[in-house]
Amino acid sequence: MIGMMKYTRRLGVTLVEVIFSIGVILIGLLGLLSILPLAGHRSQDAISLNVGAAMGDSVANEVLARDWIKEANLVDLDTQAGIERSLSAGGGTTATLIPPFCIDPMLAASPPAAITNTSYDSDYFPFYIPNHDPLLDPSDATADDSPGFAGQPRMLRVRLSDFALTGTSTTLTVAQRLEAARTIVESIDDLQEIRPGDRSLPATVSGYQATNDATGSNFGKTLASGEFSWIITVDPFPGDENASMSVVILRNRERMSAFQVASADTPRDNALAERVALVTNPVGFRGGAGGSVTLISAGNTLSDLRSGDWIMLSRSTVPTTEFSRAESAVHRWYRVAAVTSDASILTPTDDDEITLSDGTIVTVPATGAGNRTSTTVWEKTVVLDGPDWQFSSVVPGDAATNSLTYATLMEDVVSVTERTISISEF
Repeated sequence: MIGMMKYTRRLGVTLVEVIFSIGVILIGLLGLLSILPLAGHRSQDAISLNVGAAMGDSVANEVLARDWIKEANLVDLDTQAGIERSLSAGGGTTATLIPPFCIDPMLAASPPAAITNTSYDSDYFPFYIPNHDPLLDPSDATADDSPGFAGQPRMLRVRLSDFALTGTSTTLTVAQRLEAARTIVESIDDLQEIRPGDRSLPATVSGYQATNDATGSNFGKTLASGEFSWIITVDPFPGDENASMSVVILRNRERMSAFQVASADTPRDNALAERVALVTNPVGFRGGAGGSVTLISAGNTLSDLRSGDWIMLSRSTVPTTEFSRAESAVHRWYRVAAVTSDASILTPTDDDEITLSDGTIVTVPATGAGNRTSTTVWEKTVVLDGPDWQFSSVVPGDAATNSLTYATLMEDVVSVTERTISISEF
């Protein structure tokens, strides 16, 4: 007789099953954690874009209401006088030309000292001398050694005439100028809020409060967080009394207190707030849909650039033998729609040619000392969203033929608002 075996139901799980389950859960958690920084970054981008757009419209309206864009209100940082106008007799006609300029209250309140052995100069936007070779280290004394890169288009950096630097009875200290500039560039659209730990309670807005001793009434002013600030670029239309005004909103702008005075050891030791690159290999820019370009710049400068950033393209339409404040130039802002490749570090094998990572050979102006091969450059391909642009394929031999396109890479820009304005009061 064969006995029947008795089976009992198992009521638990084995240790192997527990470990396997924990592993599956950990893999899921790691995947979730990996997207949290990206989600936070995208959320901040959305907030910055929203605040930036509101601030851009608000600042543009305030500037026009206060009538700041006129000759009597603006002072050149270089000469400490009003913006100079010059006459141009090109084409058989004589016309008064107004140079492009950049209103920058914060940097103008305490500009970095001029450096003679580098390419930096805060009198211009971007802050490089017009003879700077963008493919050579700006902290190197030989960075102006390429005649073909001379006469680059620049904007004059100006300040509001109400803030005297020296030589008048209303001279302000550096601290006073910075505080005055801060109150101008900060906006009520960027309020400083205090959020209690108990989220059921409402947030409060910080501010100053004072009492009028005569009437006993209270009055005050709300405080901005200081996270957002602005600069304004103005590009006059040639032969016209109108100009393109761009309000550039920045988040946590890097404060420039001094320039690099010796050769930088790493790209981050060079100035980061404003950088210059040469624009090559353009595709598109017809029909208002933007296009793609390849940016080339010195290997010892930072190559960081990501989707959502802004850059400014500049080009001389009537090159001159040297930088002239009345030269015909055009400057336009573009939003980076995509970065199609990481930065590649290249070592030129010829003084006047650079072979890109895809094998394309780009001809560039040669250096005077033939020292291009002892340096490195970085290249990066980006897609830009913005207006049409005319590129020049002529490699200049000197400033008189320099109509190349240059890009200004400015850190921390979150929004650019463009308006067409009248400059008839210049």
